[in-house]
Amino acid sequence: MNKIAIGTAIVAAMLLLGTAAQASPASDAFGTCLVQSSTGKDRVIFVRWFFNALSMNPNVQARATATPEQRAETTRQAADVFQRLVFVDCHAEALTAIRADGQQALETAFSAFGKSAANELMSDPAVAKELGALGNDTDNAKWTALMAEAKK
Repeated sequence: MNKIAIGTAIVAAMLLLGTAAQASPASDAFGTCLVQSSTGKDRVIFVRWFFNALSMNPNVQARATATPEQRAETTRQAADVFQRLVFVDCHAEALTAIRADGQQALETAFSAFGKSAANELMSDPAVAKELGALGNDTDNAKWTALMAEAKK
């Protein structure tokens, strides 16, 4: 199995865990609207905000370099993006989805948005290379055997 594919799959799975519940068509439409209405810059802001939040965990905090001021600015920018997307760009879809699914609609829709943002960043060659580096320290024979076993 391709080492880049292994690394990408593992990281994507870790990032994209979340809403396992079945979404209604209304929540799916809301998520689609968020993705289609957002720009590449919006998605970068989201990823920076998410990264900053994750970096506050004591287990990884020493690796983060953002200052408190930078984190606050990114949080403000992310709030602006979220509010514009929900209250302006996708207002009708948000209302329909929330009426159908309650708060779960927000989780489902922003999960789709987050997946889009993560996929966009992971498609960068430098990121793909770094993700693929995980495969350098994995046992390819075990991965190949697993894939063969799954085909039985």
